[in-house]
Amino acid sequence: MTDHYRDIDAVLRHVRRRWRSVRLLEGTARAAVAAAAVLLLALWAWLITGGSGRALVVYAALALPAVLAAIAWGLWRVGRRPTDRQVARLIEERHPELEDRLASAV
Repeated sequence: MTDHYRDIDAVLRHVRRRWRSVRLLEGTARAAVAAAAVLLLALWAWLITGGSGRALVVYAALALPAVLAAIAWGLWRVGRRPTDRQVARLIEERHPELEDRLASAV
C-alpha cells in the first residue's frame, strides 16, 4: 500500500470514528427523550387516577417495557458501520474543493 492510500485510510478511519460518535450521541439523546416521555406519561396517568399504591405498581409494570422499547428504538441505527464510500461522500460534501477525487480514490 502506498503512502497516499495509507493517508486516505487514516483520514477515513478518523472521520468514521467521529461519525460513529455523533451517531451514538444522537441515538442516546433520542432514547433518553423517548424514555422520559414514557415515564412522564406514566406519572401523569398515576396522578390523574388518584395516586394509589396499586395504580403505581400497574403503571410501573406497563412503563418498564415501553421504556425498554424506547431505548431500543433510540439506539437502533447506531450499530450500522458506514462504508468507506459513505465516509468519502460525507467528506466531499463538506469539502467540495475535492471535486470527487476522494470518492474515486476509495
